[in-house]
Amino acid sequence: MESQSVAAKEVVELLDQHQQRLVLAESCTAGLVAAEISMVVGVSEFFCGSAVTYRDATKRSWLDVDGKCIAEQTAVCRDVAEQMVRGVLRKTRKRPSPPPSPGTWDPMYHPISTGLSS
Repeated sequence: MESQSVAAKEVVELLDQHQQRLVLAESCTAGLVAAEISMVVGVSEFFCGSAVTYRDATKRSWLDVDGKCIAEQTAVCRDVAEQMVRGVLRKTRKRPSPPPSPGTWDPMYHPISTGLSS
């Protein structure tokens, strides 16, 4: 777990350096990313929170993910990930800058988070 803690510290340092905020929409990670990020001292200035939507019904009700999309493509697909990000950004009062597309690496974001390009 130490490498995850190091990664979380690096993410928070980058958020601070660039004065950015972070919000997560997690599913398969079941809140792991939020748990790691929240352990870093001073993160509350930058971390808005995380919507942990493990169940499909929760994705639909909390983040407005299209149930038809889940049924046709499964919950583990790019379209659902993008809908999750859009949903969490709509519900986050202090919106962060949008991260990269799901599944891509950017030094500003943990590699297992998801996001959208603007």
